[in-house]
Amino acid sequence: MLAFLDGASHPLCRRGRAYLFAGVGIARVFVCPEFAAKQIGDPLTAESMVIHEVLHTLGLGENPPSSQEITRRVNARCQ
Repeated sequence: MLAFLDGASHPLCRRGRAYLFAGVGIARVFVCPEFAAKQIGDPLTAESMVIHEVLHTLGLGENPPSSQEITRRVNARCQ
C-alpha cells in the first residue's frame, strides 16, 4: 500500500520547489498543492512525476541517477 499525503505544510511545497516528493524506501508520497494545476495542464508530465516518486518509495535513490535522468527514463518507457 502506498499513501499519498498532503505535503502543503512541508518546506519543499511552501517554497514552491516541488510538486511531489518521497523518501527512498518509505511508502508515502507527499503531494504539494501546485500538483493539481500541473495534473490539469500537463497530465503526461504529472503521470511521469508520480511514477518517478513511486520509484523512490521502492528504493531508487537519486544522484546518481539525477532527477532529470529518472524522469527521462520514465518518459522513454511510458510513451
